[in-house]
Amino acid sequence: MLVRVANSANGGSRRALPWAKVKEWPKKPKNPVLGVDPDVSGALAVLEGREEGWSLHIYDVPTVSERVGTRMRRRHCPAGIACALKNLELPPGCVAYVEMARPLPQNGRQGWYGSGFGYGVWMGALAANGVETVAVHPNTWKKDMLLTKANQSDAVEEGSSTTDKGSPLEPLNRLALKDRSREIAAYVFPQIMDEVKRKKDHGRAEALLLAAWGCGMRCESHGIEKEVLSLLDQV
Repeated sequence: MLVRVANSANGGSRRALPWAKVKEWPKKPKNPVLGVDPDVSGALAVLEGREEGWSLHIYDVPTVSERVGTRMRRRHCPAGIACALKNLELPPGCVAYVEMARPLPQNGRQGWYGSGFGYGVWMGALAANGVETVAVHPNTWKKDMLLTKANQSDAVEEGSSTTDKGSPLEPLNRLALKDRSREIAAYVFPQIMDEVKRKKDHGRAEALLLAAWGCGMRCESHGIEKEVLSLLDQV
C-alpha cells in the first residue's frame, strides 16, 4: 500500500526562501488535483482546496523487489498502485499531472526499462480509475519552479562563477536541484516540512510541486546576489 505521510489543512510557520519567491500561488481547484513523480523513488500527491486552506496527502510509491539476472531490483508494484488509487475514492473530474518518463543515457538499459515501466503503470492505473491524465515534460513544469539546470544560476549574479571555491555565494552555488524542490515544497506547504526534510524525500516534494504547478503555481528568482552582497558589505 502507499504510505500516507501528510494530511492537513494549510498551516504552520513559513520561512522565506533566500533565492526565490512565489510569483503565482496555487489556486484552489474544484476537484482534487494529483501530481505524480513516476520514478520508483517517487510519490503521489493529492491536493484539495478547502475553505480553511489546503488538504493534502502524499504517498510514497509502493514497490516490490524482483530478481533481474544476479541482482535484486526495486520495481513499481502495479497491484499496490491500483489498490491505493481505488481506495482514494476520487470524485469525477479529477486531473492528474504526471511527469513524462525521460530515459537518460547515463541510466543504462535497466534505468530505461524501469522508467518506462513505472510511467506506464501510473498512466494505466489512473485511467482505469477514471482520472484524467496530463503528461508533463520535466523541463516544462520545473522551469516554472526554478528547478532546471538553466535556472541553477538564478541564485547568483549573471556572469559570475558558480563554482569558485571560497566565494561568499558558494553555499548557494552548491544548492542541488533536488534540494531546491524540498525547500520550495516546505515553503509553500509548511505543514509537510518534516516529511521532506531528508534528501531522499525529493520525490515527495516533486509530486507535490507538480500538483501545485497544475493549480497555477509559478516561482521566480528575486536577485539573491544583490541582497547577499549588500549584507556582506555591511560586515
